[in-house]
Amino acid sequence: MLLPARCEHIATNLNRTVSGDTFFTLSSLDKPFAQKWCQNFTPEQKESRMDTCADILNNIDTDPSVLAVKAKAMAILNYLTEAADFQHCFQQWKSRMERCRYRQGEYIEGEKVATVIGNE
Repeated sequence: MLLPARCEHIATNLNRTVSGDTFFTLSSLDKPFAQKWCQNFTPEQKESRMDTCADILNNIDTDPSVLAVKAKAMAILNYLTEAADFQHCFQQWKSRMERCRYRQGEYIEGEKVATVIGNE
C-alpha cells in the first residue's frame, strides 16, 4: 500500500518499515517534499493529519486490501515453485553452472558437453 502524500511528514519521523517488510522503508521517503507540503498548515491541521497518518500506519497489517494482495502474491509464488516448467528451468540452469565451474568460466554456450553432469 502506498502512503498518501500527506503521510510523508509523519513517515519520515518513524524508524520502521511498512508491515515489517524491508523493501519499503518509511525513512526513505522524500523529507524536503514532506516538510514543504506541511509548511502552510495551521498547528491544528498538522495535528489532524498526523493522527490520520498514524492511524493508517497502525492499521496497515490488518487492512483487508493489503492482506488480499499478500495472499494473492503468496499463491502465485507457491504455484511458481511447484510448476514443472520452473523446476525444469532451474535444473537446466544448475547444469550450466556446474559446466561453467568445471570449465573454470570458459565460454561453453552451444557445446554438447555430456561428460560433466549428464545429457541435457
